[in-house]
Amino acid sequence: MSGVAPRFDRFAVTPLVLRGLVIVAPLAGVVVTWIAAGEAVPFVALIVVLLSAQCARRPDSHVGLAVVLVMGVNWVRTVHQPTSPWVVAVAAALTVFHASAAAAGVSPVAASWTRAMVARWVRRSTLVIAISAVVWVLVAVVDGRRPLRAAVIVVAALVVLAAAALWVRTSTFADDPEILVGSGLEQRWPRP
Repeated sequence: MSGVAPRFDRFAVTPLVLRGLVIVAPLAGVVVTWIAAGEAVPFVALIVVLLSAQCARRPDSHVGLAVVLVMGVNWVRTVHQPTSPWVVAVAAALTVFHASAAAAGVSPVAASWTRAMVARWVRRSTLVIAISAVVWVLVAVVDGRRPLRAAVIVVAALVVLAAAALWVRTSTFADDPEILVGSGLEQRWPRP
């Protein structure tokens, strides 16, 4: 019987896993929106599941935009506290949805991802979620302040975020020199 059982000695990211995340992540975002709003809207969950299932079937289509639109309208309509910390969890759900759909859209159906590929996508998605948290903190700090002080805080935060994005971009290129081919940046970061 041991020859019949599949081996699960390492986790493999397959198109099935990616497509599963395309369906589960938006549904998690809807549930978080329900928690933040204090009310459930099952019709929205049904619409999001149907749209995300279609997006999972055809990840390279524009259906993902409809998923994001429905989730955004649902958030704005039901959550009446714009600086709610729950928005970071919804942003994380949208990030996982987007990254999974993008990954499913660019990889062949029979592909199995390497650990390096998974690490790269997880690292980039984690960075987007972290930036979303920073932006939420910025909005919470600025909320209720005088416009001039708020503008100074926003500009300073955007400069810091731009510097962080530049640092991540350069470190990404340094980690993966194949990205540089044809980009015009080969001279800045020579191949090892």
